Amino acid sequence: MKKNQSLYNVFVGYLIKKGNKIQAKRIIDSTFFSLSTKFNLPFSVILRKILKKMGNSIEVKTIKMRKNTHVVPFAITQNRKNYLLVKKIMDSVKEDTSNRSVTEKLIDELTSILVSNKSSKSLQKNKLALKQAVSNRSNIHFRW
Repeated sequence: MKKNQSLYNVFVGYLIKKGNKIQAKRIIDSTFFSLSTKFNLPFSVILRKILKKMGNSIEVKTIKMRKNTHVVPFAITQNRKNYLLVKKIMDSVKEDTSNRSVTEKLIDELTSILVSNKSSKSLQKNKLALKQAVSNRSNIHFRW
């Protein structure tokens, strides 16, 4: 595993199905090309804005100890942060049941993130995780 994976590589890695890396790259490239023309920003600036809006440094996990279940917040690394960000975005894209291509759904979701739209499902998931981390911060001692 690479030490510092870029967000682009994480997107491509998440989209690879049956070893078709070319199709995954085509989806991501066309998505970010249309976003860069829509917002008149370069590719790197768009990635940084997405990271800034969605970047939590905390992950919430459920841990079972004996007969009890605890929700515990964990600090995470940059690679894990990138993966969770892409996972939230792609889960939101998969929840969209309209008959559009993955590229169009991904463009809409990333546009709503960049505009900070309230209808963005991935931003709502991000806020929910942060809210759970704050409300369960007393369970930190269960991390070990």
